[in-house]
Amino acid sequence: MSEECEEYKTKKLQGWPKKMEESETDAENWERFIGVAREGKVAIRNCIHPLRKVSAIWGKEKLQHYGWAHSGQRYCKVLSTASSQVPDWEEAIIKLNQLMLRRMQMGGRRKFRRSVNPIDQIDLENLKKWTHKNPYEKNRDHENVLLQYGKLTINDLPKDCGFDKYGQIAHREFAVTIKARARTIPPKDGQDTSPFAVCFLHITTPIMLRAGSANQSIAYIR
Repeated sequence: MSEECEEYKTKKLQGWPKKMEESETDAENWERFIGVAREGKVAIRNCIHPLRKVSAIWGKEKLQHYGWAHSGQRYCKVLSTASSQVPDWEEAIIKLNQLMLRRMQMGGRRKFRRSVNPIDQIDLENLKKWTHKNPYEKNRDHENVLLQYGKLTINDLPKDCGFDKYGQIAHREFAVTIKARARTIPPKDGQDTSPFAVCFLHITTPIMLRAGSANQSIAYIR
């Protein structure tokens, strides 16, 4: 994969032949670059332009990690526009996290996906409109809640969520930073056995949730 990426970068710097832009050869190069050959050449060709734009702005590592190429042509186009409107990833992830948390609080049909990529198209539609750092009201929020531009902490999240390696909200199974669950200590010499309370503590020894999963750090319970 690294050799294919280097080859793609070299060809990108040299410039793709103009006639190749719409050709199957170009689609095959892109398939190798983002690792989605199974999606089919037609689907990939329709997403090539917006995905290239996202890759150039937010980075190819995020494009590959979140598997955005699997999300469909419409999603990729909105994703491309959102990345252009908010090109700084740190700013984008602060806003996306606020939008996704509010979506979870509102409930409804658009559930928070148990996926490596929980970003819904409606989150991207809102992101491309939130071009400032002032409070923002999410579309169709009947309670008219103003979302603040500020980083969320682990205590702001539901108990089954954490942050992934790029700082985005994710379900525990896809997160690298999570909140540990409380435990009750058995009584000893008549001492208090109340559950531990939450505190923030970064651990030095990562744990593995299952084979092939990412390492996770924990905000321990004490």
